[in-house]
Amino acid sequence: ETSAPASTSETAGVSSSPAAKTSGSGEYVPASADGPAQNVPKPKMPAAMKEETKEGAEAAIRYFWEATYFLQQTGEPQPLQEVSGKTCKFCEQYKQSMTGLYENDGWMSGDGPSITSMATQPSTDGYIATLLIDLSPETARDSKGKILPGGEVSASPESPWIAELSYSSDLGHWVVDSMTLESPAG
Repeated sequence: ETSAPASTSETAGVSSSPAAKTSGSGEYVPASADGPAQNVPKPKMPAAMKEETKEGAEAAIRYFWEATYFLQQTGEPQPLQEVSGKTCKFCEQYKQSMTGLYENDGWMSGDGPSITSMATQPSTDGYIATLLIDLSPETARDSKGKILPGGEVSASPESPWIAELSYSSDLGHWVVDSMTLESPAG
């Protein structure tokens, strides 16, 4: 005798997010003009992120961007919150922006960011990394699928970002204390 696992049942009214589904059941469906992403795979914190090494800090950066994309696709901030330090302004602003969009039945579409280069150096509090990240075009839509004013963001290849990380002994893993988009030279 086998019963269906709880994760496959629909629980109406529990989530404040209207449509993005993060259950492990079903095939991933990317967001589009027709609706939000479905069955978005939740990123898993890599074991390396718990090591107080340069490799651990770099694993945290990669996980940070996976968590950012997960938030963009679902409105669910938990993975980003677990890798965000208390002083990360970008983390908090992005979380508020995305959760607000989904709380109003909107959604985002676009492909995930791709780190094309990472140079990591020791800093006073941990590590600082200079990143080049390819950002795909993104579109924010309202509950009816209409593009929101200012909701279209063009692609941004090799965007320069600076990440500052510290190792949290309390949490037992690296956290991003700051993630800053640098202005192009000129």
